Amino acid sequence: MKHLLTTIACFFALSMSAQVLYNPDVDGDGCITVTDVLGVLSEFDTCKEGSKIYYFHPGGENLPFGTAGTLSVANIEEQTWWLIDSNGGYYETNDFTEYWEWTLANQGQILTYGPEELPVMVIDSVLNVSVPLSESIPNGSIVMPSNGGSGLVFLVINQQLDFPFLQIPVFYSPQSGIGATPLTGYEFEWNNEMWTLYQMTNFGAFDYGGYVFNVLCGY
Repeated sequence: MKHLLTTIACFFALSMSAQVLYNPDVDGDGCITVTDVLGVLSEFDTCKEGSKIYYFHPGGENLPFGTAGTLSVANIEEQTWWLIDSNGGYYETNDFTEYWEWTLANQGQILTYGPEELPVMVIDSVLNVSVPLSESIPNGSIVMPSNGGSGLVFLVINQQLDFPFLQIPVFYSPQSGIGATPLTGYEFEWNNEMWTLYQMTNFGAFDYGGYVFNVLCGY
């Protein structure tokens, strides 16, 4: 029995050594005190997740309309958009953050615009995105909504997702056969965080609405 208990103890020690052990000494002073307990409690009911990225294809007959043509990173500071208020009237804004918040709040709805009833464009998303991107964005995850008209295609990504999107093209459509598309970017603040609106430079025609975008393997 003594030898059996010794064997079990050795096995337990070896199995534990192969794992990363939890250290309750939060402040590293060698003692387990109230400070350490409070440090553990501060992590209660939390989990580590990746970023949420958004993607959309504006234009066509979908709101919001822009007075300077279709949405483009190149002239975004000069653009004006018409947004509809709660009374069915419209108001103008030159602030992309306001455009973004309004569209998120109303996406997919049918709103009255003058004599017409028009849909608000759809903004879809992928959850828990982290680096490497190809592991957290499986093939077929990004399907640009078709809107029945022309317009560029865009991603909106939190800058906490640490990847050099402007230097390394990684998004491609297997339907197009043109490889990964370069991006151009526009930074904006939203919910006290910095985000970037990324424009896919190779896509902007009618038939690209509804196209699937994947991430190059290894990135």
